Amino acid sequence: MAGRVAGAAGNVASAVAKPRKSDRQAVWCDMTEMPFRQREYMRQLATKHGGDKKKVCAAYAKAERDGLVKRSRDENDLSPEAHADVLWRDAQRWGWLNS
Repeated sequence: MAGRVAGAAGNVASAVAKPRKSDRQAVWCDMTEMPFRQREYMRQLATKHGGDKKKVCAAYAKAERDGLVKRSRDENDLSPEAHADVLWRDAQRWGWLNS
């Protein structure tokens, strides 16, 4: 029910339109929309680099250092490279990289 809010009478109304694929592609080209969500940025990098893990993780780590993506928390004090690797493994395990 993402993007929907229950009304006073229990009706569900669309509060926020789900971004179209073309909108997400436009964000990729316009790097002024910062910071990116971690998973979405990792997906975009995987598409750009053809799923090459080394290239994707290196680009993600650079983006994190440059402030394009932000972590919601950093409990383990991981380097950007280690964090990119953890995200990649999480994506492979749960299948969200290509969704």
